[in-house]
Amino acid sequence: VAQISVDTRDIAVMRSALDAGVRCINDVSGGSREIFELIAAQKADYVLTHTQGTPQTMQHAPTYADVLDEVTGFLAERTQQLHALGVANERIIWDPGIGFGKNVEHNLTLIANTQKLAAHGCRLLMGVSRKSFIGKILEKDDPADRLTGTLAVQIYLTLRGCDILRLHDVREMADCLKLITALKKHEL
Repeated sequence: VAQISVDTRDIAVMRSALDAGVRCINDVSGGSREIFELIAAQKADYVLTHTQGTPQTMQHAPTYADVLDEVTGFLAERTQQLHALGVANERIIWDPGIGFGKNVEHNLTLIANTQKLAAHGCRLLMGVSRKSFIGKILEKDDPADRLTGTLAVQIYLTLRGCDILRLHDVREMADCLKLITALKKHEL
């Protein structure tokens, strides 16, 4: 069963979408008390995203003392706020915000620690498809040339506990997952 998710930072858009029957809000702002109250009242699923800065400033020299600790702490704190309003873990989806206020090393650290992020009890969503960190590592400026790198990272994420992938290349990833499923059936 397909589920529609609306990607917005604007609470008025969230309200309209939920009133129209959408049951999942993908909020790249990291949320607010007002947004959390709306999610709780509407009993909607909620993608809680970590972002450093705003879309206009987030890639201007992002810095962290410990990116994994800071991102996990942010998501855990916001999750507690949602819990206080009655939103269960089953309705909260963590997105560490790959590429949202993070450099190549930050992104790689978060991806390499998928299992630690997934261990916190919420579903985990990652959006890595064709992102610039893949282009920088593979020296491919054109996002259209990043399919192989994208698939490699998405397979890595899938095998380490990521529940949801935001992607562009559905057919190619479906083929990869079909092969992984066939292989896993033969594990001893």
